[in-house]
Amino acid sequence: MPEDLTPQPLQLFSFSEFAGLTTLTNMTELGSTSAQKVQASISALLNDIASNFAKTYPQMEAAADRLADMGWTFPMLVTPKALVTLADPTYADADIETMLCDFYTDMNFELLRVAQKDMMKAPSLSRWQGLLQEAFDNLYEGRVQIPVPALLAITEGIIADESGNLNAGIVKVRQMAAGLENTQQHQSIDRLIWRSIRRFVDHLFANAPFSGSQPPKLNRHWILHGRDAGPWTQADAVRLFASLHTLVS
Repeated sequence: MPEDLTPQPLQLFSFSEFAGLTTLTNMTELGSTSAQKVQASISALLNDIASNFAKTYPQMEAAADRLADMGWTFPMLVTPKALVTLADPTYADADIETMLCDFYTDMNFELLRVAQKDMMKAPSLSRWQGLLQEAFDNLYEGRVQIPVPALLAITEGIIADESGNLNAGIVKVRQMAAGLENTQQHQSIDRLIWRSIRRFVDHLFANAPFSGSQPPKLNRHWILHGRDAGPWTQADAVRLFASLHTLVS
C-alpha cells in the first residue's frame, strides 16, 4: 500500500498549513498595526492553500474518475493527496482494487467500522438503518452475498431521497446523480465527490438488456431483477459500503 494512503479523514490542506493558520489566527489580539500584518499573513496563507488546491484539482479529478470507472467512489477516509497517489498510472487496476480492499478490511475491518459509525448516525440513512446493520453483520461474519442486493437497494433509495425524488413514480438514478453533481460549486471538493458518485452510478445503473450478455461488473438491474445471482466477492460488498459512506459524508 502506498505510504500516502493513510487512514485519516478527508482534509483539504496539510497539517503544517493548518498549524500556521491557527497560530496566525490566535495572534489577532495584538495591536492594530501588528494585527493588520497578521491578517495580511492569514490572507496570503489562505491564497496559497487555494492556489495549491486549484493546481492539484485536475490530478484529483483524474484520480477520482479512474476509481469511479473501476467501481469505487471517492474514499472519504483518505486525503486528496493520497487519492492521487493511489490512482498513480503505474499501478494496475487489480493492484488498486487490492489496496482499497485491504484499506477497509485490514485489522478486522478497522476502517470500515469507522465508516460504519458515520453511516449509522447519518440522518439520511435512518430509514434503512436496520437493513444496513444486517448488511454489516453479514460481511463481518464472512457472508458477502446478502450485503450486495441490500446495499444496491439502499443506494438507489438515498440518491432518490437526496434529489427529492423518493416518492417519484419513475426513479432515474443516473439523472438524479448528475443533477446533484451540477448543483455543486465548480472546482470544489463537493463537486469532485459528486462527480465521483455520478460516474460510479453511471456504471452501476447502466442499461444492460437481459437479452444480452451479463455485465462484467456489478449492475443494479441484473442483480435486483434476479438475472445475476452471484456469487459476489468481498470486494463487491466493500465497494458498495464505501460508496454509501461517500454519499452520506
